[in-house]
Amino acid sequence: KATGRKASISRISLNPFTLSAEVTGFRIMEKGSAATFASFSSARVKVSPASVAKRALIISSIKVVSPSFHLVRTAPNTYNFSDLIKKKPEKEEGLHFSINNIEIGNGAIDFLDQAAARPTTHTVRSMNLSVPFISNIPYLSDIHVAPRFSALVNNSRFDASGKFRPLQKTSETSFIINLRDTDIPFYSAYLPFQIPITLKSGKLSTTAEVTYRVSAKSQPELWVSGAIGLRDLRVNTKNGGPLLGLGMGAVNMERMEIIGRKFEIASLETAGLELYPDRDK
Repeated sequence: KATGRKASISRISLNPFTLSAEVTGFRIMEKGSAATFASFSSARVKVSPASVAKRALIISSIKVVSPSFHLVRTAPNTYNFSDLIKKKPEKEEGLHFSINNIEIGNGAIDFLDQAAARPTTHTVRSMNLSVPFISNIPYLSDIHVAPRFSALVNNSRFDASGKFRPLQKTSETSFIINLRDTDIPFYSAYLPFQIPITLKSGKLSTTAEVTYRVSAKSQPELWVSGAIGLRDLRVNTKNGGPLLGLGMGAVNMERMEIIGRKFEIASLETAGLELYPDRDK
């Protein structure tokens, strides 16, 4: 009722002794339509007893089988799920959680881009994803999955894997990102929210390692190290006036902490930097 969409579930099984639950045959419809928006054949969740002591949602393992999504971009930054995205009040405290041993098997996505110059359909099939942990609290769980993603994207095979390092007092997972001349304006139009500027042009290249660490006593850490390059960047205001131009920019990061907001930059290079301040303010 809260989403304005119809949903159905075939069966729910609960085991209070193992603190586990299984949902089969879940389906949620498009808003105001009988068409399916998302579904999965089964999802099994095991909750840790430590949830009580930590006063947080701690999931020992979660496995989702055959999830399927039908996504539609109806306009720039607007999707058929935009009504589900709600802004959180600034003073509202978020949920404390630790989700471990995440497995998704045989997933599928159909993405219809109606906002493109030529409406295009993209497909993802045979999607398998393993994530060791996602947490925003100090907690260390027994991990039995390694980071990995594989899928058929538009009938092309894509396979990526990362590293998992179980240490005595911490656990780390990391993976490498390689991008070459990625068109920034093209992909910015796929963000599910509006940005206060207009990206006219720009290419992004990077070779970076992303590391995520959790421990039993400290807050989770997420950091990036490596190189980021920009070229031919042109940024306008929403009114269309020029705001920034950059011929070339390169940043070598020793360590950029995303959660802690700490940045250690080894070097910074720019060429062809142009700034257009608003003289009326």
